Amino acid sequence: NYQEIRTIASHADWVHSLAWSEDGARLASGSRDKSAKVYTAETGDLLASYAGHGAFVSGVAFVPGGLQVLSVGGDKKLHRWEVEAAKKVAEVATAGDAFQIVLGSEIAILPASDKLLHRIDLKNNQQTLTYQGHQDWVIRAAIHAGSNLVASGAYDGEVRVWNLADGTLLLSWSAVP
Repeated sequence: NYQEIRTIASHADWVHSLAWSEDGARLASGSRDKSAKVYTAETGDLLASYAGHGAFVSGVAFVPGGLQVLSVGGDKKLHRWEVEAAKKVAEVATAGDAFQIVLGSEIAILPASDKLLHRIDLKNNQQTLTYQGHQDWVIRAAIHAGSNLVASGAYDGEVRVWNLADGTLLLSWSAVP
């Protein structure tokens, strides 16, 4: 049997995304209320509340090291902000609403409503590549650990596998009944 340990009630609307810090000590959340937050995982205490988005927040991720968080959503921007001060340190525009943040080695991959995957260089906070060819919203992505591959899935059921480094399409199929 499972029992509830605690309830954290600080978002004013649906929670769309969650991410653990590398050490497991903190948990980040993104909500339809246009905010992203960071909590102490053990107690649920609120550590930071970032309200810099102009629309829903659908993806959050800790930058390696855990001192900063990335968040994306309906405002068509990747926000990079400090946990301690909940202050924005960088912003990267995308052409579509982003749905997720997938971290690779010094990069972030953002699947988006503009039918693209956006590759963001985290050293320079710049978009460096878009993976093009989907015919519908790209809603999920996954990087294969130990290889140079990224997979993307679109709302229409198409799955594509790309060369992570240069965006070359390697394989695609339709995953619909």
